[in-house]
Amino acid sequence: MRSRVRLGAALAVVGLFLLSLIAVPASADLGTAYTSFRPGQEWRDTAGKVVQAHGGQVVPATDDRGRRIWYWYGEDRSNGYYDSPGVHMYSSYDLYNWKDQGVVLRSMSSKDQFTDDKYFAHLYKGYSAAQREVVWRDLSTNKVRTDGWAAPSILERPKVIYNQETGQWVMWVHSDGPTTPEMTSTYARAEAGVAVSNSPKGPFRWIDSYRLNRVPSDSVPWCGTSPAFDPAGDVQVRGDLLSGDLGSDRVGSQPGAVCDGQEHPRKLG
Repeated sequence: MRSRVRLGAALAVVGLFLLSLIAVPASADLGTAYTSFRPGQEWRDTAGKVVQAHGGQVVPATDDRGRRIWYWYGEDRSNGYYDSPGVHMYSSYDLYNWKDQGVVLRSMSSKDQFTDDKYFAHLYKGYSAAQREVVWRDLSTNKVRTDGWAAPSILERPKVIYNQETGQWVMWVHSDGPTTPEMTSTYARAEAGVAVSNSPKGPFRWIDSYRLNRVPSDSVPWCGTSPAFDPAGDVQVRGDLLSGDLGSDRVGSQPGAVCDGQEHPRKLG
């Protein structure tokens, strides 16, 4: 009789232990299972690592099996504000639990990567010297410089949309940095950068960055007529994205499609 009681007690303890494993999220080493949003707490991916997707955007899509999936793009700040690895991406089927899909737009730390790094050598194989110089100018986020420039480039607030006409995924970002080698400001160019990929998971290939056209202040009297007023400027600098008809061969837009609605169409490089 006593042996049966002891066996029952032991089974009860085991049952409670197993129940605790189901009710409590797993440790960081084993990944984290969420059933709700937790404001103010660290958000970890399914591998238990802190999510690196600052200033980003969640994009709804459909996976290869027809299921609803979400892609979260954002700034990777694992190295701090400077020396950013690039734009990180995560995927989720419930908006709570996010799988790390890696850095889909990679920054650069040396021009030698165009030849010595297989990733960059393949991605920018067809680029001319001038085009590579643009890529380096916009994607070199390294704070310690050896190229004669005093300050690094900045990539912020990535926004991604799908172009049904071309079948490509288009990423717009706030692309900033100095305008001259001696300038120490990282917020002088204030441009909109664009990259493209055949997959939402990258790799995204950098095209260029542009200074979007501005709307004259006197064209919108209901907003004011101050010379300093620029209704498109904040959208331009912050990198917010308004989507519309991108056209069949453009990463830019027809009027009203991207940002201030004044950006001229841009051909793919």
